[in-house]
Amino acid sequence: MESKGERGGNMVRCRVTLLDDTHIERDLEKGAVGQVLFDKVCEHLNLLERDYFGLAVWLSPNTKVNILELLHNATFTFNVKFYPPDPSLLAEDITRYLLCLQLRSDIMTSRLSCPLDVLAELGSYTVQSELGEYDSEVHGQGYLGNIPLAPHQTPELEDAVTESMTPADADKVFLQKAKSLPMYGLDLHPAKDASEGDVMLGVCADGLKVYEGETQIDSFPWPRVLKMSYKRSRFLLKILQEQVVQCDLMYASESTLIFNLPNYRACKSLWKTALEHHAFFRYLSRVWVNYRQDRSFPGLLHLGSTFHFHGNTHTECLEASSSIKRPPLHVARSAIKRKGVCVCVCVCVCVCVFVCLCFCVSVGVRFALMGLQVGERMHDCVFVCARMHFHGWIFPVCAYLGVFI
Repeated sequence: MESKGERGGNMVRCRVTLLDDTHIERDLEKGAVGQVLFDKVCEHLNLLERDYFGLAVWLSPNTKVNILELLHNATFTFNVKFYPPDPSLLAEDITRYLLCLQLRSDIMTSRLSCPLDVLAELGSYTVQSELGEYDSEVHGQGYLGNIPLAPHQTPELEDAVTESMTPADADKVFLQKAKSLPMYGLDLHPAKDASEGDVMLGVCADGLKVYEGETQIDSFPWPRVLKMSYKRSRFLLKILQEQVVQCDLMYASESTLIFNLPNYRACKSLWKTALEHHAFFRYLSRVWVNYRQDRSFPGLLHLGSTFHFHGNTHTECLEASSSIKRPPLHVARSAIKRKGVCVCVCVCVCVCVFVCLCFCVSVGVRFALMGLQVGERMHDCVFVCARMHFHGWIFPVCAYLGVFI
């Protein structure tokens, strides 16, 4: 975010990184809330199903948390906030494509782990979504070497990537396969349990899950979660135990679990993430969410965080998606970054120049052999090249050669 105080006015320029690693900048008033910037980003993307996404602020480790430092050192990233349990219920291709970009990033950063055979299948859908149908005469051998598909990419994985379908269908199949992975949509937070053992607390659409490494050792569905709170670096989770029937009466006990986070900020971040997921996926409407949150703080004076969830619930999002009637939009698919794209462009330009020079020299030599003066005929040589360029011969051939560079 860059201040524009030098140019006058109370405006700041915000820089946002999108899911395809491109950047946009938007001007906001200094007193504007984050929702204003989020709405501008969604307008840029022409995105209607917005409630699944959000903006995150990332600061460098040495940045002090104050307004002046935030204006100059913060980086906003647009990403998926709530992973939909069933992506097939999303209404538009642009929403599914953005979710695919997030999942690809999760795979590349090892946030979402999956076996090799699943990587090959997801990689085929990724290539199909970005490059279209495979053509051996156009793409050639080894064309996947510059396309990132997995953290540790191998030739065997690239050889397994072959499919044929439309880009939109490839996104749909990609999401259906990705959602079946055990760690799909998990927001993991490192912690220690009551026995001081290292665990990972995962927040997702179903509830809270506890992992040791990649092994799930416990889970707490949202209906069983009665209360979540934090005190300093301790995260307190009150849950409903198994119901027991005795003498035709049903008894339900409660218990409180305590997890220790690395520090206060990490604990508060986990609490806010869990609170938002609980409200988004557990309740039917924002009216019920507001009612429950108001009951949590009945008094006039409240100590601690007053953070509330403000937004639509998952049920409301599905209802809104079903009412979208606009025609399908064209989705610009440019997320795959080729490792040598700059080199390829430079080489293509050099090839074009080299072909032109070779042609000029060859024609000049031919004129010289015919007893003509090269200097007097050079204009004719350039004219011939210009005609060939005008008729679209040289540059299409060089572009075709550039595909295999």
